[in-house]
Amino acid sequence: LTVKLLENDLMLQVYALPVLGKLEKSRGTIVKIHIAWALGKIGGHEAKLILEQASKMNPKPEVRREIESALKRMKTY
Repeated sequence: LTVKLLENDLMLQVYALPVLGKLEKSRGTIVKIHIAWALGKIGGHEAKLILEQASKMNPKPEVRREIESALKRMKTY
């Protein structure tokens, strides 16, 4: 079971991160919040970089709050 979970994590990182990395290109605030949440759940170096970059560029406070929350969750793993 542990091996299967690791394989799924790797698949998430390989396939989902490029799509979720388009956080700034998304138009909707709700979509950006959900993307930030998903990146926080996936974790990893690339997700962290995407979130940090988005944090600097996003003017909406609710999106920034979710990005900061996602980054904090990543640090606890």
